[in-house]
Amino acid sequence: MDTAMAFAMGEAHRNDPLMVFDWDKAAHILAMRNPDEALAGLQDDYEYTAGVIWRKGKPVRNEYTYLASTWAHPMLIIGDEEIECWRYKVDVPMWSAETEWPKSAMGIVKTAKMSEKFEQEAIEAYNYSARNNINESGVLMVTITLNEYRELVTAKAKADQLKNDMENWQLRQKVERLKQQIVKLASGEDSEE
Repeated sequence: MDTAMAFAMGEAHRNDPLMVFDWDKAAHILAMRNPDEALAGLQDDYEYTAGVIWRKGKPVRNEYTYLASTWAHPMLIIGDEEIECWRYKVDVPMWSAETEWPKSAMGIVKTAKMSEKFEQEAIEAYNYSARNNINESGVLMVTITLNEYRELVTAKAKADQLKNDMENWQLRQKVERLKQQIVKLASGEDSEE
């Protein structure tokens, strides 16, 4: 689309609500699919608005994009697939045409990577068990061990609290005995006078 046509479209839709790129939706899609590369831009105006936002499993920053419009839908582009990926600006007032990878979207990517790592470790543990002829009771033992660990942590916290309560009780007992001794001394001094 040429500049004159883009200007005309903007003028025709100037009172429409502003649409901005939905970074959270994009983060979910990219973290799930993990493509080699993904772009974001405004539909029908990619030449002037699109840029790379994902490369080799990581978010890309500092790449030119312009991702807000009243008429052109912000899009996520993965290979030949174009995915509508936008929200109204009023729903995310801190986002603009220049926003790139806000904290919420980075959190989604980080959480997905942690989940992927956990899943990979579980697969490796299963494969290790299979290679070393560990049967299902070994897997059950790990589950029980984790539950026992949780119980131990809880029990330790309760024991620490009980110890603190006991120490407090002992201190209160000492204070009470000292008060009684003070009263006895005070009354003994009073009776001697």
